[in-house]
Amino acid sequence: MGKKKRLTRARKENNKQKQPHNRFKDYWLLLTILIIAIIGLIIFLKSGPKTAADYAKSWPLIPLSKIPKTAPGQRPHITEAICQDFVPENSNTWVVCMGQVIGDMPDVQISQAMQNDFLNKRLSWSITPNGQPGPSPVDLYASFGIVPASMIQPGRAGELPVITINGNKLAELRKNPEEIYNLWLVLGHEYLHWVQWENAKDQEEKDIARPKSPDKKDTPRQCRIQWQNELAAYEHECQIANSWGIKVLDDDLCPRVTSTQAFKQKLFLLSAAQWEEAMPECLSIWAKEAGY
Repeated sequence: MGKKKRLTRARKENNKQKQPHNRFKDYWLLLTILIIAIIGLIIFLKSGPKTAADYAKSWPLIPLSKIPKTAPGQRPHITEAICQDFVPENSNTWVVCMGQVIGDMPDVQISQAMQNDFLNKRLSWSITPNGQPGPSPVDLYASFGIVPASMIQPGRAGELPVITINGNKLAELRKNPEEIYNLWLVLGHEYLHWVQWENAKDQEEKDIARPKSPDKKDTPRQCRIQWQNELAAYEHECQIANSWGIKVLDDDLCPRVTSTQAFKQKLFLLSAAQWEEAMPECLSIWAKEAGY
């Protein structure tokens, strides 16, 4: 019995001697975890959400000297003045003007397809002061979107795919007939968005063209599809613009269309500031798609 008591006391003494060592070990373990957490936080803060300006700084623009050059283009000849009788306040002049604009498009394939879609009422068009279906401080040549049918035809239910054209830009053709080239380029671009919407695989993809409330965000998939759609539309627009010797958005965007990487980079930089404000949830996805 006495021997057992001595063994028990010996174990207790032994445990007491070990406790400081265990506390010291636990202290270093906690300190290590804390240091790792702090480092992780610093890395997260540094690599957190970037702004358009951050992306611009992170990848110097590929110089034009490293991009294959396109052959110099020549503008198509305008055989007659277009929309010279157009008056924004007089809807009777709209149909004649639009018939001239679309019928005389040098991009014959899109011209014919657009005319067929309008005639078959698969696609509608409207004219507003700003090129958008609703109030907006942004002035566009034209835009494509899905809008309530009542905005185009009062009393009609449902929704309509619509290309909205800037009436003020049409009116400017009376003073500056050369503006028709820019209008043709933008109309071709927006018509391709209609084709993309028409060929959408599912409702999530079709919802991209519908107006959304400020609290509704695009999904990552919608962001990727929007980038791909814009890239395809601008590639087509730039190929046409180059063949006409026309500049689009910026002096050196379209010359980059011969290099996929350089074209993506420049298109993202030109559009990022606008996208950052309108759809911030898409900015990092578009940056990744563009190669950042």
